[in-house]
Amino acid sequence: MKEIVLATPRIPLDAPGLCAHATVEQGLVKFGITDNNQNKMHINVKNPDWGTEPDEIFEMAKMSLKSDHILQKTNWNFKEIKKLISIARVNIILDVTDCLDRIDKIDGKKVEGVDGHYIILETIVNISGLEYGLIIDPSKDEIVQGTSHGIITTNEENVYFIPLSELDLIWQDDKKDGSINNHWALVMLHPDDNSNILDQFRK
Repeated sequence: MKEIVLATPRIPLDAPGLCAHATVEQGLVKFGITDNNQNKMHINVKNPDWGTEPDEIFEMAKMSLKSDHILQKTNWNFKEIKKLISIARVNIILDVTDCLDRIDKIDGKKVEGVDGHYIILETIVNISGLEYGLIIDPSKDEIVQGTSHGIITTNEENVYFIPLSELDLIWQDDKKDGSINNHWALVMLHPDDNSNILDQFRK
């Protein structure tokens, strides 16, 4: 098990809400914004599933950040992501469909049929000559474990390294309308950083 000190403080895994809401809150915590929480994000929304679509993730982020400090688009690539990480303080949310080994936190049984899921790409690192993404998985009910798909676990629950080659394969999801959300990412830029940083990535 690899030990690591995260740049992003963790929200508790038993925090309320879906993984969609948790990813946004995790990004706010990274920036030291603690006056919001998952309940507030959808306090005026009657549908409890609100927030699970990419455009809704954007709307949640807008509750605490200016629009010019948020960027969502499809067809990102890792070259862009690595450049962005190197020049800005960002929180990067990815929409994935994975088949990683997940264990139910309540009964300890293997979770089958995981569909679309939001995760946070903390950074990209080189380990033994291979590039890995450091992932924060906000799911409070399912724990990623094991070493399948090249996963390297850490001393923190649901924080792991995944090879970029594997992350590239799972970096897509079906939206509710049936369309493919291919290589979608939502970038949250630190509120004190110049929003012009994102302009070069908006194409």
